[in-house]
Parts: sequence; C-alpha cells; structure tokens
Amino acid sequence: MPPSPEDFQYEMNIVLSESVEPLLEESMSQWRVFGCQRPREPPYFYEDGLLLEMNLVAGVFECGSSCGKECASNRVVAKGICYPLEIFYTGKSKGWGVRCSADIPAGAFVCKYTGELRTDVEAEEMENDEYLFDLSNFIKMRKKYLKGTLDTGDEIVPLPFSDDELRKDDYHGRYLVIDGRCKGNVSRFINHACGEKINLVGQPVLTPPFSNGLFYDIAFFAIRHIPAYEELTYDYGYLKGDVNNRQLECHCGARDCKKWLL
Repeated sequence: MPPSPEDFQYEMNIVLSESVEPLLEESMSQWRVFGCQRPREPPYFYEDGLLLEMNLVAGVFECGSSCGKECASNRVVAKGICYPLEIFYTGKSKGWGVRCSADIPAGAFVCKYTGELRTDVEAEEMENDEYLFDLSNFIKMRKKYLKGTLDTGDEIVPLPFSDDELRKDDYHGRYLVIDGRCKGNVSRFINHACGEKINLVGQPVLTPPFSNGLFYDIAFFAIRHIPAYEELTYDYGYLKGDVNNRQLECHCGARDCKKWLL
C-alpha cells in the first residue's frame, strides 16, 4: 500500500487564493444569489433531504443562513457531510478511493468538491493538473444557448461576460477552477467510472450571499441506492484525446467501460 499524500491538507471549504479575490469581488458586484431561494410551489429541489431531480444543469439554489427555520428543508449541502465516508486503497491500478460504511439512498448529498480556487490561467500553468474541477457550467450553458443548441436562456445564471465575448471565447483568465491536489477534502480521492459503475453526479449548487455564475459549489449526489462499502465514483467527463499529449487508461471494471479516461 502506498503512503498517504504527505503534502495534502484537509479543507472542509474552498480556499481562496489572493489572485482570485479581485475577480470574485468584481463579479459579485455585478450579480450574486441573494434572498430566500426556497421554491414556493413545485417543482422543489429536495424532499426529505433527497434531491428530486438529477443533472439540473441550471443549478440547485439553496437557502442561506439568513433564512428562517421554514427554509431548513432547502439547506442540504450547507449542512456538510452526513455519511461515514472512508478513504481506502483500491489497488495498484486505481490507487486511493472512497466508500461509505453505511447505505446511501438515491438523491442523498454525499460531499462537495473543495480545494484551492484558481484562475483558468493559473490552472493551465500547473505541472500537475490531475485534481482540477473547472467552474464553467454556466459559461457552457450560455454558449450552447447562443449557438442555438439550448432552447431557452431564461434560466441561465447571469455571467460577467457579454454574449459577444462568449461567442469569441474572450474570457481567458476570467473564470475559476478548483484545485484539489494539495488542499481539499475526501472528494479529491473519488475515482472515475463509466456507465453502470457510476453512482454519483456532480451538481452546481448556489447559496446566498456568496454564489454567482463564476463561483458555486460542486456537490456530489447519489444517483441510485449505494450499498455500504461500494466504491463511490463519478464520470470525470473526459473523452480520449481531450487532453493533448496525454492518454490514461480506465480501470473501472464496468461492462460498458470506455477503456480510456483521457
């Protein structure tokens, strides 16, 4: 068994670097989530603490600490990790992984991705980019809308870029990436899987008063019932050839495995 990462520091929340603070301040001054986010009528985000619909690319909007007890049902991710998660050694091919010593019901919040917040320029300059999670969900949504591949743009969270800038890809150095390599939580050790082996999905979650189209939580939810001690996995979203000059085989063991992680 390999030794635990010596340079890893556990962090429950995202750590802001000095380089991103001006970018965040400027974007938050333009638009941020504020006020009560509890839906007054269906569809609701949660029922009995479980997410009702998966792959909500438009985001889940939770209530902040300023809301009262009547909004407690719309604060799930904010409560933190509630299940007994374990980091364990899966073997030489995949290294460390994550499991839970209790059953996890479908729709349950498992954990969120934390680490150091960096700009996309900083992320591109890093030698080790294996633990990056970019916060470009709403940028991608808006670009799809502008290309006509998304029906409506009404539900897209506002961005600090003009549509013309998005069409020209003129936002380099102005969006954010979470780097979980040296600082982060248990999510840093969750492995990739394909098809039938996937049991988690990453979901954008926005909570007032410090969330907007550039900065939000990536929360992992169970997409099905997960028996105790089954390894927790999600699809990293890469295709073979997505990363120049790099190839990485997949060892998830699924019958419908894509064979390649990169």
